[in-house]
Amino acid sequence: MDPALEKLVQQTRGLQPWRRVVHAGCGLGLIGLIWLDFLPPLALSVGLGAIIAVAVGTDVLRLRRPDLNRKFFRVFRHLASPRESGKWASSTWYVIGAAAVMLVFPNRVWIPSILVVALADPCASVCGRLWGRAEPGQPSLLGSAVFWAVATACVLPFTGPGPAVAVGLVAAAAERAPIPVDDNVTVALVTAVALTLLAG
Repeated sequence: MDPALEKLVQQTRGLQPWRRVVHAGCGLGLIGLIWLDFLPPLALSVGLGAIIAVAVGTDVLRLRRPDLNRKFFRVFRHLASPRESGKWASSTWYVIGAAAVMLVFPNRVWIPSILVVALADPCASVCGRLWGRAEPGQPSLLGSAVFWAVATACVLPFTGPGPAVAVGLVAAAAERAPIPVDDNVTVALVTAVALTLLAG
């Protein structure tokens, strides 16, 4: 990593509160559009597709051009994460995960699936960083417990208590699993699968 980029990346380490707020806010905003039926499903799908195209294009370009990568970390210093210096942004995967859920699964599971990604992940991250104990880059047990509790609470209004607990556990396991896919995608899809199977 070149020194200029490394210096910018160092500034993104820590709790990153604005990143957590935006993460939750984007998910809640999308849920609001779905809940209020503000846009027809086709228009919403086209909009998400356009966002994905722009996000992927931006990531591909900046990862190939160090000057653009430095600019990305300079402009989004309150929102970027150190791991994004060499990988696609988590926000790109976030939109891909939400779009995949809406494309593949019945609309009854859209809101709870997106809600879990929007709220459980930032809550777990904050609690894990502040009070949890884990190896760097690994989720703590406390963080996973918080993820399960928040995910269960997110799903409960849409299911019974039993299915909510089960879906929360499955989502927490997906978030903790050491697989080479961003958890914004895996959690969204796994939660949608669990809801489809357990709360049908």
